[in-house]
This record gives sequence, C-alpha cells and structure tokens, in this order.
Amino acid sequence: MADGLFCLLLLLLSFVIQCFLFFFFLQVVLALHYIHVEMGVVHRDLTPNNILLEHDTRRAKIADFGLAKVGRCRLTVSKPELKACPVSALETKL
Repeated sequence: MADGLFCLLLLLLSFVIQCFLFFFFLQVVLALHYIHVEMGVVHRDLTPNNILLEHDTRRAKIADFGLAKVGRCRLTVSKPELKACPVSALETKL
C-alpha cells in the first residue's frame, strides 16, 4: 500500500513541476513576442542564463540585452518555392 501511495505522490509532484515549467515557458514566449512585435527588439542572446525567475512573484524576466538589435522585422511569410540549385552555381573558381 505504501508503494502505491509513494508512486502516486511522485506522479503528482512531476505533474506540478511540469505545470510550473510550462507557466515559466509561457511567460518567456509572451515576453519575447512583446519585445519583438510591439517594441521591435530582437534579443539575439537568449540562453538559460539570461532568463531570471523571481521566487516571490513566480515571474520570469528576460535579461542581458547587450547584443539586442532594434528595428522592425523585415521577414515576410510566404510559400517557399522549391527550386533546384544548378551545380554550376555551387562550384567555386580558384
């Protein structure tokens, strides 16, 4: 009986941890969307070391904008055309 209860507690604990991780992940995604779309900033150095987690408020914050670029995104989404690259274009002349 104790083994079943222990397994149930481990399962519940892993579910709670996954919920917290998803909550923090969602905050980072929404923050990146905001700074990119609304503010026109591209971070360019997003690593786990640049994501700060506040213990008291349970908020994620993005830090270290030293390599960031400011400017509107020039990417456009369109259907890609798949074309074969000619072999002659791949050859380099010495």
